[in-house]
Amino acid sequence: MKKQNIIIVMALVVLSIASCKKDEDNKPVDTPSTSSKVHVEMESVDMDEVAIQLGKVYTTSKGDSVNFDFIRYWVSNIEFVREDGSSWKEENSYRLIEKTSNKLREDFEITVPTGKYKSIRFSIGVAPNQNSSLDSIIGELDATLGMSWNWNTGYIFMKNEGSYYNSDSMAYVPYMYHIGMDANYKTLTLDLPVAMNFESGAEYETHIAYRALNIFSDPHAMDLKANPILKVGPADQTAKAAGNYAGAFELHHFMKK
Repeated sequence: MKKQNIIIVMALVVLSIASCKKDEDNKPVDTPSTSSKVHVEMESVDMDEVAIQLGKVYTTSKGDSVNFDFIRYWVSNIEFVREDGSSWKEENSYRLIEKTSNKLREDFEITVPTGKYKSIRFSIGVAPNQNSSLDSIIGELDATLGMSWNWNTGYIFMKNEGSYYNSDSMAYVPYMYHIGMDANYKTLTLDLPVAMNFESGAEYETHIAYRALNIFSDPHAMDLKANPILKVGPADQTAKAAGNYAGAFELHHFMKK
């Protein structure tokens, strides 16, 4: 009888071990992360790298007195460039950056594959294939956000409004810079201080400064009195403004959190 009991106990132990092994086999395997997160802040700043205050009067390098009612622009096709020159590009990469009286949206987060990267590449505006139609909803592109023309096909890439001091009338009068059109789609590359290895599961942060006053004067001096309103044209003036903002972005820092 004792021998029979021992056999039963041993059988139960074997079944228990087999059951545990089966549970282990069916247990989901934790796959190691193959990506990292990058928190991006794109801050509109003055010439002293202090955050722009809406309504405050600033002096451009050309000597004009201006203020901002708001600053809005599209950031698109963000890429991280590896040491060998290849790159990883974010899909559906369209984000609206804005500083207005009721909304501040100057930061976002990107999930980037692990690897060693040396620079960040992105564009200001909307690429021609998306800009040719307002029906394609990619990323945050949306024709109802006030960043497209209702009388002309295409998106507004950079939209600034405010006032400038007109010496003739000795008063502040409005200006409107609504820059778009395919010719003004600008792509720029910002190098990291050193090539950085993006580690699995790690988080990083980068601060990109947009020198908002540059749109009026660097490198092209804009004549606010002659052209206070820029929309689809004059083409030579919108091209100058686009050239100015294309050179106004600077990588302030990139670091591991």
